[in-house]
Amino acid sequence: TFGEEGEFPELINERVRMAVEEADHIIFVVDGRSELTRDDRELADYLRRSGRPITIAVNKCDTDRGDEMAAAFHELSLGEPVPVSAEHDRGFEELLEKATEDFPDVEDEAESEERLIKVAIIGRPNVGKSTLLNRLTGGEHSIVSPTAGTTRDAVDVTIERDGVRFEFVDTAGI
Repeated sequence: TFGEEGEFPELINERVRMAVEEADHIIFVVDGRSELTRDDRELADYLRRSGRPITIAVNKCDTDRGDEMAAAFHELSLGEPVPVSAEHDRGFEELLEKATEDFPDVEDEAESEERLIKVAIIGRPNVGKSTLLNRLTGGEHSIVSPTAGTTRDAVDVTIERDGVRFEFVDTAGI
């Protein structure tokens, strides 16, 4: 269990566990403006144990120093961190390319239309998960606020991009 005790944190943790179990891929969002935290390390360990493929998105890399900012997150041993800026719409092509690189090519068009790729967006509070979801989906599906804990429940959004259907699950921060 992550974080504090109480009814909401327990419900949030359960929703996060469900999202991880159902995900074909996990995007682990961290804050590029902050130091690597104990919570980041614990969450990375939990996600690694899930056995799911993980892409680490280092958010808030608003300047050309993004690669430099992302380098600190190599320590989590989750592969090459991808610097992104959800607020400034930077790095999304690279993020989606990395997150889908291991998916098998679907030869049959009918099979492609049936295939739904589930992606869980996981991270601590206020790292930009909801802003990332809104940018990835091109809509305002999640409420975005500088106040930690704004997202209390998982938000599911299904989109189609380049002929592939994705279901993104924005989880509350843990």
